[in-house]
Amino acid sequence: MRRGPKPSPQESTSNRQGYSTTTPTVVVENKEETFKANLITFQPSLILDDQPFIRTAALAAVLDQRMKNQRIRRRLGRWAAILGIPALVVAVLFLGPGLYRDFKAWRATTLALQGEEFVRKKQIVEAIPTIRSAFMLSPNAPEVLRVMAQILTSFNAPDAMTYWNWLLQSNDVTDDDRRAAAECAMQNDLYNRASAIISDLVVREGKDARNQLLAARWSAQRATPAQTMFFATRAVDDDPTYKPAVIFLAVQELANSRLHQEGVNSLFQLADSDNDTGLVALRDLVLDPNLKPVEVDRLIARLRSHPLAGEPERISILALEIKRHPGQRETLINQAAAARLKAPPADLATFAEWLNTHGEAARVLKLISRERALSNKSIFAAYIDALAGLNRWADLKTVLSGATVPLEAPLVELYLSHCDGEMGDDLGCNLHWQNAVSTAAYNPAQSLYLAMYAEKLGQNERAAAVYQTLTLNPVTARVAYLGLLRVLSDKDTRTLRDLLEQMVLRWPKDDEMATQYVFFNLLLNERVPEMHQSAVKLFADDSYSIAHRANVALACLRLNDPASASKAYDRVSIDWNTAPEPELVVYAATVNANGHAKRAHQLLLSVNRHALRPELRDLIKAIP
Repeated sequence: MRRGPKPSPQESTSNRQGYSTTTPTVVVENKEETFKANLITFQPSLILDDQPFIRTAALAAVLDQRMKNQRIRRRLGRWAAILGIPALVVAVLFLGPGLYRDFKAWRATTLALQGEEFVRKKQIVEAIPTIRSAFMLSPNAPEVLRVMAQILTSFNAPDAMTYWNWLLQSNDVTDDDRRAAAECAMQNDLYNRASAIISDLVVREGKDARNQLLAARWSAQRATPAQTMFFATRAVDDDPTYKPAVIFLAVQELANSRLHQEGVNSLFQLADSDNDTGLVALRDLVLDPNLKPVEVDRLIARLRSHPLAGEPERISILALEIKRHPGQRETLINQAAAARLKAPPADLATFAEWLNTHGEAARVLKLISRERALSNKSIFAAYIDALAGLNRWADLKTVLSGATVPLEAPLVELYLSHCDGEMGDDLGCNLHWQNAVSTAAYNPAQSLYLAMYAEKLGQNERAAAVYQTLTLNPVTARVAYLGLLRVLSDKDTRTLRDLLEQMVLRWPKDDEMATQYVFFNLLLNERVPEMHQSAVKLFADDSYSIAHRANVALACLRLNDPASASKAYDRVSIDWNTAPEPELVVYAATVNANGHAKRAHQLLLSVNRHALRPELRDLIKAIP
């Protein structure tokens, strides 16, 4: 793909920066079909034990609706007392359609709030039919849309933004909803949507520190430090008591050599609090590699005394003590291991994971017996990671072949496939892989894990086959298509262009996909006038994007208009030392086409031409 090194499944392929002042882009889809697809295919197995539900309900809206519900119940009660239940039914059906609609709305709201409560308690099996019933009664009820958006957002499901978009169109949308929608867009790197929603919030309530902090976090995610500091400072200036903003600003100061000490002092001041804010400040200080020895000692002491400190903080203490006294590493780790012989399963698993990531896999196997590992899923995961880290594949296969393994069948087959592959048993490797795929066929979450695991191992053909199947599932289609783009990134340009065409047809309002689609068509020198129009439109919507400027410039070059290509870079300052290579190549070709061959040559000094796509190489072949 055009963005350089192939990203991991969790990484974004976007590099756009800045803000849009347009209104939020709304992807209009068939609401009933989307809702049914989510409720039919969304399974409790999609939920990971370590992903707590994030409650973002708009309390003001809920309270207002509950007041309406109370009025409706009183109206129903008065009619029932006067007419009796049979007469009430007749009155509702024949004499009072408005009353009947009120009743349906009240019932839908009640069910939606019940569903939200189930979700808060992680009772997803009970929540789904409740929410489904609420949808059947009132598909446009904001409470129904809100709870579905919350569920899907908390589990990072691809369709979450669809429900937030519907809620944003509602008259009952609140600023809490807008902030939650922006969080979802940020989480999924939906640039235009996040920028538009956040810009709207800042314009709507510019003095609200929550909105300023959201803008600061989005600026940080887009790697624009000046904007990040601007919004973070404004958030703290507007409300110095808003601790999340104070912490965020302090963390930004840590990364600035001139402001580093100020950030340290601010975090230590916050760390004196015995609440969650103090704990967050301590965790941020732990991540600072530039603390002075006296500050490290102060941090260790406060981590020990904080009343909310848990196993992660105890591990941080261990890591800091090793940093302060590297010669005592062995003794410190032995003491920590001895202190956890009878630790709760969650704490033991966390400590074992830390040991695995710090080259201490052998110590994990000394700390955890096979019997104890088999008693708990989290401990078992750390145990088999240790075996794999020591390349003890035969032992790992023996453990996985047991009858009491605390793992789902597809995962057992997947890891057995890995073991056989490492031991050179190609037949067993393929057989277990096929078993893993077939047993996970009706579970999209497990299938997605298989694909991502294969991708991580570089088994791109296997990953592509599973991703291709998952594109047929409306819940996993988007993430599956993005996975296909990654694992097929070494294919020819036409293959990727055709894949992007499928994606653009499915999500016609997704600007990220459209940008890539335009670029690949221009590389192939096909449909140039149409692609030029699309590139100009995308650039008008978001002039901060280097990719959008590159598309306009490349389209103009294909149209033999180098002067217009050069204008695509007017009134902008770009650090070409850090720009992605495809965008750099297009800019160099533009510079060369406008008679500045020496400058073009200098721009390309660091570019590995052999790693470029053939079409990009052809674009600069005239530049020595």
